[in-house]
Amino acid sequence: MSYLWRDHVFTGDTLLVNGCGRTDFQSGSAEALYRSITTKLFALPDETTVWPAHDYQGRTQTTIGAEKTSNPRIAGKTEAEFVATMNALNLPRPKRMDEAVPANLTSGLRHDAGGGALLDARPRPVMQATFHRSSPTSGGDRATPCSSTCAPTPSANGLASSRTPSARLETVAGHGDQRRVR
Repeated sequence: MSYLWRDHVFTGDTLLVNGCGRTDFQSGSAEALYRSITTKLFALPDETTVWPAHDYQGRTQTTIGAEKTSNPRIAGKTEAEFVATMNALNLPRPKRMDEAVPANLTSGLRHDAGGGALLDARPRPVMQATFHRSSPTSGGDRATPCSSTCAPTPSANGLASSRTPSARLETVAGHGDQRRVR
């Protein structure tokens, strides 16, 4: 999942500095990752700062433009080439993976309060939600979901707006990238 804030995108494990996340476990899909990166992240302006979740060489940021041109896993590759690259990585199996995957699937769910039913939920291909900043009297500067009665309208810059600053976020199945919808 990636989050766009102004001219910064927090990409988690989707897009790394000169790399990308693994697709060989936990329901990974090289095809979905390719589409998320090329149609969502690479559609952002080249100067957008990318903040990946981690980097083993200590690099903390990059830009969309740099990754488009120099990322050895995806720059200039077709989907078929990217899938072949990801399939040929032959990365070692993470230690304790058999413990981590089941824990990740249920982490944060209150099974005593019916949370186990959420395990049956599956992401829809595209899901849109509108968020806005709450007022200081209702808890401060937090993004909160709008109710169905909150009807955003296009603003001068093309982003959705209502009485409070807002933006529509689009979640795409696969890697769940989120970004502003223009």
